[in-house]
Amino acid sequence: MSIAGLAPETLIHIVGYLESKRDIRAFIETCRTFCLLRSPCLYRHNAYGQTALHLAAAIGHKEATMLLLTGKVDLKAEDNFHQTPLSAAAKNGHKAIVEVLQSAAQNSAALLLAAENGHKAVVEQLLATNLIHPSYKDSNRRTPLSLAAGNGHKAVVGLLLARADSEDDNRRTPLSLAVGEGHDTVVLLLINSGANPDSKDKHGRTPLSFAAEKGSVAVVRVLLKNGVTPDSKDFECGQTPLSFAARHGCGIVVRHLVLTDGVDPESRDSNKRTPLSWAVGSWHEEVVSILLDTNSVDPASEDTNGQTPL
Repeated sequence: MSIAGLAPETLIHIVGYLESKRDIRAFIETCRTFCLLRSPCLYRHNAYGQTALHLAAAIGHKEATMLLLTGKVDLKAEDNFHQTPLSAAAKNGHKAIVEVLQSAAQNSAALLLAAENGHKAVVEQLLATNLIHPSYKDSNRRTPLSLAAGNGHKAVVGLLLARADSEDDNRRTPLSLAVGEGHDTVVLLLINSGANPDSKDKHGRTPLSFAAEKGSVAVVRVLLKNGVTPDSKDFECGQTPLSFAARHGCGIVVRHLVLTDGVDPESRDSNKRTPLSWAVGSWHEEVVSILLDTNSVDPASEDTNGQTPL
């Protein structure tokens, strides 16, 4: 069978057995000539719109990257995922490739990907040029800081604290996102850097609300120690952090909140449902017991439909 009959996967497999750079170069040239004769698009892009430079950058292959740069390549070419070769290298933490590519093709999206994936060295490298804005936002208006905080990358967060209160499309701050994932050390770092621990998103939910819902007692303690409003209600349903914790069966958080000054165990939402009502409706027996033990709740209270917890 001639080379014309081989599938692309087979060609790639053959390359794996070539030992010298000379052999690889010769094979690439042969395939390039062949592919250009049959289909110009086949050589330029794979099924995902990725060029050879995309692939080399993504796996951190510096020698291949340098070789490809000697030819005519589009450094700003985007694949089907809107990633450039620089973005692909940044996403996977390949600092050496980022150094090679960034001088010729600045791309703020690369910073987002590096921050989201916790690649501190790459973030430092990208910020060092002062050509990429640290507050660049993605399609959901999330900054590098928001993405790093939401994924608990403390070291990267430390590099990006200049905009600690930037908001995404839902008006959630980096602190709010970090809280939702239970990253208490990142939350404390953000608060100590001036972030507002009591901010509200567009639904009126506070960081404490998200922490309570997720059962993140360590984060709940950090927030309460920093003076947040413990019984703040959201805009849509009027639920408090205690209500969210009870609804989702977070017993340890419920126990902590009912002992906190300013928390009303009998608070009612817009449908007049109490934390006890939510706990019973969701079959969270432990939470029901905790609330009843406070002697501050009414098991016979009615919601707007006339239903009681019991």
